Amino acid sequence: MSRFLFVTFLFLNFCSLYAEEQKPKQEQEEMTQTQKLWGRKFQASIAYTYLSTGHQGLDIGYGIWDYNKMGILADIFVPVDINKNNNKLYLISFFWVWDWTPLKWLSVLPKVGYGAKILERNNLNAKQYYLSWEPTIGLDITFNINNYFKIFTSYTWAMYKDFENNTLNINGGSIGFRIAY
Repeated sequence: MSRFLFVTFLFLNFCSLYAEEQKPKQEQEEMTQTQKLWGRKFQASIAYTYLSTGHQGLDIGYGIWDYNKMGILADIFVPVDINKNNNKLYLISFFWVWDWTPLKWLSVLPKVGYGAKILERNNLNAKQYYLSWEPTIGLDITFNINNYFKIFTSYTWAMYKDFENNTLNINGGSIGFRIAY
């Protein structure tokens, strides 16, 4: 039995070394010093977002990906105040992501998360805030320009509570860019 384990161990080591040697040189050369040091990809993004409730604004994200293509992503939606009488909706979500790359120039990124939804209501005398913690899911389609710059479009579906404590859903789309380092 120990001989079998030893042979299996040697075979797996050989396979892993062979797989590392087969990486294209271009991929090896395009790693940044941060990626070489930590073994992870850090990505920051900014996007314009329009939600089904009429809210629109900036979506700011920051994430950490392992080289096995899994990671975490923090996403914050900040509404743009076009009409001061409207209510505002802030979304702060934390996602688990899986970065699937079927083609070198295309990535599909399903996101499953949970986070705070803050609804701001403008009354005549004061502002009121309603906070709820609800699930969020999404899907990003990313076009990889190179290993550092990516353009993406995103669909997000989330739940939130309104002023009467009713649970509602919201969906929307984003378009923006992401920088990996």
